[in-house]
Amino acid sequence: MNRGRARAALLCVPAVALALAACGSGGGKSASSSPSATASAGDPAVARSAVPDVKGKSFKDAITVLNEAGIASVRAAGFDRNAKLPTDPDGWKVCGQDPAAGSPITAGTAAELLLADPSAFCA
Repeated sequence: MNRGRARAALLCVPAVALALAACGSGGGKSASSSPSATASAGDPAVARSAVPDVKGKSFKDAITVLNEAGIASVRAAGFDRNAKLPTDPDGWKVCGQDPAAGSPITAGTAAELLLADPSAFCA
């Protein structure tokens, strides 16, 4: 009987963790609209364990996804190093990311997103 309760308790632990993660930090985009934009996440203790893939998303949407995952800071850079980012790159699309999707998230994880004009092709 005790083993059954122990198993049930162990099964509940992941469910509790998922429920806490689903609640999120409430941290939305708090980035300035400068090209070296940064966004703060709420409590990094409520986070996913791996960096989500945000390639192909708009910068604004990528910040939201990364914030929800517990990424503390997001910086924008140009995919084409010769291109200048606009003062408000929210609509630009993510063509690259560092750290890569699937990388572990730790308390100090920060991300850099490589952005391109929405009409540009990026591989």
